[in-house]
Amino acid sequence: MATGSSFIGSTVSVDCGSILGTYQGEVCDVGADDQTISLVNAFRNGLKCKISKLTLSAIDIQELSIITSSIEAKSSHGVIGSNRADTAKDGLPPLSRSSLPPAAGSSVPTASSCSSALPSSSKTRNSPAKLSERRRVYSASESTTKRQGTPRKAEHSRRKPNDRNDDCFNQHVCDIIESEFDFEYNLSLFDKAAVFEEINSQLPNEGLRLVECNKRVPKYRHDENVLENVPAVYRQITAPSHPDQEYYTDSGLVIPSISYSLRTRLLSAAEKYGLSVPRQLEMVGRSASEMALQLLGGCHRINPENSHQRPRAAVLCGPHMQGAQGVSCARHLANHNVDVTIFIPNAVKVINWLQEEMNLFKCTSGVHVQNIKEMTSGSVDIIINALDSHDNEQLHAESWYKAVVNWTRSHRASVLSIDPPSYGVAIEAKWSLSIALPLPLQKSVGKIYLCDLGLPARVFTELGIKYESPFGSKFVIPLHSSE
Repeated sequence: MATGSSFIGSTVSVDCGSILGTYQGEVCDVGADDQTISLVNAFRNGLKCKISKLTLSAIDIQELSIITSSIEAKSSHGVIGSNRADTAKDGLPPLSRSSLPPAAGSSVPTASSCSSALPSSSKTRNSPAKLSERRRVYSASESTTKRQGTPRKAEHSRRKPNDRNDDCFNQHVCDIIESEFDFEYNLSLFDKAAVFEEINSQLPNEGLRLVECNKRVPKYRHDENVLENVPAVYRQITAPSHPDQEYYTDSGLVIPSISYSLRTRLLSAAEKYGLSVPRQLEMVGRSASEMALQLLGGCHRINPENSHQRPRAAVLCGPHMQGAQGVSCARHLANHNVDVTIFIPNAVKVINWLQEEMNLFKCTSGVHVQNIKEMTSGSVDIIINALDSHDNEQLHAESWYKAVVNWTRSHRASVLSIDPPSYGVAIEAKWSLSIALPLPLQKSVGKIYLCDLGLPARVFTELGIKYESPFGSKFVIPLHSSE
């Protein structure tokens, strides 16, 4: 007959019904007189009890199962598979070694319980009936597997991830967090001065220190780029002589400037290959008019629904080749429903190209005046300047030229200059249009654009210019000064 003291040290599971729950713990005391059992390290429904010693009365106990007996706890290894039932004769209900209830056997202590892990269900003693039942299930599953032709090696490999999970996650939280991490102590183990001294000793320059390197790093605002925004430099156009000025496209291509004499020979060579002067004038006039139309507002300003608010343009032309380019631009603007007024002074001698362009312009609805006083006194949207000549700088001294300059300054309209000379212009422009390759221009010409005349590559090669078109898909591109 077993006495109550023989159960002290055993691990038991006590079922007290659905209200009180199921308790698990180590037996520390068995009261024969008052019919009680006391547990330490107790769990209730899988959660660690807050009290150190829990006492249960025999009245509340419905079933008591021994998980590990006191003899097994003292021995180095337990005897598994014993079929003998230990029964308490000290007034307690009989003790059985049946398997744990689902609530007690399947529940895993959580992190909030902060308790040591209980023995797994694999160590629980089982009855011979259950063992034989498990053997029958295993034999049936094994025979089924053999009939299906699945190797046992594949079944073993499928169980490997579960084994790895058990090895990784079966350790209880309380076993890991036994004490709080001492941050101050571990921080004191790091000798910052010694580490910096070691880094500084490895620098190539003895006078250079790591702290000084950190101080040299510039501070950037939120709208500044950390990397330097330096445009890429590509040279696909080279002139035979060193250029006086260089320009850049939006994509970083270098466009060298050429002298006026070299450009004159370039246009003469193009004329020799078939690109005649009228065709060159047409290219310049069309590019200038297209640029002016965009500056006037493009499709938002010029459309059939807005015919009652036609934009107004004043085109100022001189008696030379640049004047003929301005007349060609005025003709294209008039054909696009722009209210154009053109000024050409009453000169004694007019070149043939200018006269031919004037004959075409007279076929449009544009207005031609020879006196600046006859120009409209109302406001204009844009002024196109084609007064200046590359060959005659003395035009600035003419009385009609000064009158035109005064009239232009009295109006606040923006000025577009067509092919301005390198020596400068009297009328300050906001935009300027150069042709073929740019000349070294002054700052008074404003923002510079380059017009494609469609010169063949052989024309450039003949004059010793290495040329690859920078225009891409456009006929007019903006240029940026390198200064």
